Amino acid sequence: MSLTIIDHSGQMNEELKRFTERRVRFALSRFDDRILGIEVVISEEITPLAGDQKVCRVCVTLRRASDVEVTDRDNDLATCISRVAQRAGRAVMRVVQLAQHPQGEYRQGIDHEPESVQRPPS
Repeated sequence: MSLTIIDHSGQMNEELKRFTERRVRFALSRFDDRILGIEVVISEEITPLAGDQKVCRVCVTLRRASDVEVTDRDNDLATCISRVAQRAGRAVMRVVQLAQHPQGEYRQGIDHEPESVQRPPS
């Protein structure tokens, strides 16, 4: 799984890069065999209401499934990175489950009652 970190904000030091790599790899490691590549883009956004915010975007390219892109904003860069890594892990899990079980096949046992269950007459 290749991981690329792109810093457009100019605020990433070596410690933050290691932190980013550790958080993203931890959140996505169970899908290692399905991931072709990960790109993490750090940028800055200045808004009138929130002021100076850091923006972290994670793009995950998957094998035999649609790509996943997750974005988060926060004033603290480490918090932003942690939150976007967790969200990316959950998003990849949903996409992988849908790719494994198209048309909701994995829910078949939940959507119907067994034949042995008899409803009382109304």
